[in-house]
Amino acid sequence: MTCFVLWHGSRKTFFTKQDDEGNKVRRRVTPLGTTGKAIIFKARSRVERDTWVMSIAMEIERLNFGVGEDVHVTPSK
Repeated sequence: MTCFVLWHGSRKTFFTKQDDEGNKVRRRVTPLGTTGKAIIFKARSRVERDTWVMSIAMEIERLNFGVGEDVHVTPSK
């Protein structure tokens, strides 16, 4: 109950979706279940575990803020 794993996948694939304007947007994502690096952490309590997980999630969001899409596909006219 006090462990959590930080996992970083090594293989990336493309995921296609449509944005608000109807344009196709491709993003590079790591599918779950692929090989990668995993670091296992053990906290002293559930509160400490939740604090660590929240802090790591906030840092990931902070680093990704303002980063544009990897590939943006627009329809030809």
